[in-house]
Amino acid sequence: MAHIRRGLIATVTLALLLVESAPASAIVVQLQSASQVPYTNDYPKYAREQVRAAFQTENCGFIDGTTNVSSATVRFAGNTTALNNQLLKLSTCPSATLSVSFEEMEHNCDWRIVYFVKPAKFLVTVNLGSKQIELEHLKIPPSTGPPLER
Repeated sequence: MAHIRRGLIATVTLALLLVESAPASAIVVQLQSASQVPYTNDYPKYAREQVRAAFQTENCGFIDGTTNVSSATVRFAGNTTALNNQLLKLSTCPSATLSVSFEEMEHNCDWRIVYFVKPAKFLVTVNLGSKQIELEHLKIPPSTGPPLER
């Protein structure tokens, strides 16, 4: 009976150690708005404001999103003009890179942005099943933003 108890204590202790040592990036939090994306402490305030403004572009309807501190996934609804405006704003975020891909998504969003905090990177995926996005009118801007001002 004592060896069963010791085995149980060892198992519980190991489980607690694994939970305690889990990285913070493993914790996923639901976003209540697109402006809640995370930033690193060394990303300047003016750059953070530009990213926040890009995520709040007019007519880009926030559907849902999640973050795990090192990245965020945000889904939007909107038309081609709204997406073009958001892509342009994202492309001007300091030291950020922007890439655009296309995919048939099961989610009802028109596009999804995965934002990696360090280095600042925006991966935009356009839903090929969207009824609102006209691919022939999509304007993809340059992929690299200006350097950071320090």
